[in-house]
Amino acid sequence: MSIFSGTSFANDDPAVIQMQDASGGALATFTQEKLRQEFPMHDLVTETPWTNGVKIHFRGPSVKEMVTKYKIADKPNLEVAAFDNYIIKITMEEVAEFAPIIALEQACTDTDKQSGVCTKDQDFRPLSLDDGGPFYIVWPLGKLPKPYIPARNSIWVWFVTSIRPAD
Repeated sequence: MSIFSGTSFANDDPAVIQMQDASGGALATFTQEKLRQEFPMHDLVTETPWTNGVKIHFRGPSVKEMVTKYKIADKPNLEVAAFDNYIIKITMEEVAEFAPIIALEQACTDTDKQSGVCTKDQDFRPLSLDDGGPFYIVWPLGKLPKPYIPARNSIWVWFVTSIRPAD
């Protein structure tokens, strides 16, 4: 975790995510629904470092498309803040090469349908807090270099509230 003096970075509402300028000023604030309306959704079926070989089908907007739209992709890094005040730097090189998404949803499983979490006709459900949502940066685990695991597991950020450019 990093601490930044004199700058408010993480917003205090876990139900929204902000794109920010380098000083922490909000460029745009999104709910899950607003993100769905403003950006194309991308599917990513992947294991995570914590699912023990089980693949999960996630859906959400591309991190690269979001930072490009708000013109914050020109710095070498992004700083991502989570609701629990966790802050990590992610390189733009990583974003360009591995195409992470801000997962908003995951595919409904048979267990979800049996338990009532999903209806029988529902294909996807919003990520809950238990899933790392409502905003979770998900990477294609199988495409990450082996040295990344577990050395860079910190780039899988759940409860994301803010993204801003950084040197």
